[in-house]
Amino acid sequence: HVLACGRSRQWAAFDMHAGRAVMLPGVIGREEAGFRELLPSPDGKNLCMISESGALLLLSAKTKQLIGTLHASQATVKYGGCQSAAFTADGGLLFAAGASGSVQVWDVARRCCVHTWRDQGGVRCTRLAVSPSSNRLAVGSDSGAVNLYETASVLSSSDPSPIKEFLNIRTAITQLGFNSTS
Repeated sequence: HVLACGRSRQWAAFDMHAGRAVMLPGVIGREEAGFRELLPSPDGKNLCMISESGALLLLSAKTKQLIGTLHASQATVKYGGCQSAAFTADGGLLFAAGASGSVQVWDVARRCCVHTWRDQGGVRCTRLAVSPSSNRLAVGSDSGAVNLYETASVLSSSDPSPIKEFLNIRTAITQLGFNSTS
């Protein structure tokens, strides 16, 4: 499937094998104005949609039905909710960041926040990326800073130190990614 969402309530699933598109009228049980982002989990079991309000909606990849709403911390909600999210390679954890600079770590199976930590350089986190091996996490901010962390350190500390800081970008970070060998 190819999935698409935008700033409206509707989103689409394109079945490439059957050659058809299915327009979905939103997420049943939610009154969202639109969606910022749609993330499939690497294990193929779940989808995470970030709504315009900053809510994290967890859906079944198979049925496209809501299976849980992950509620951001009060500090994150105060500043517009979740801005970016990223799954670990096994789909077991979901990192979510917002304008407050805090990053929440969600256990997807239990649908609960298992840890919260603060990005050292982030006034407003705009983008997250997890390496294919899940051993590194990159956090981008609206100031243009990108911090690279060891995943083990962010899972064990509320104020981890990045292993590398990239401070020479002068515009907000809107995309981040790792190459396949990282």
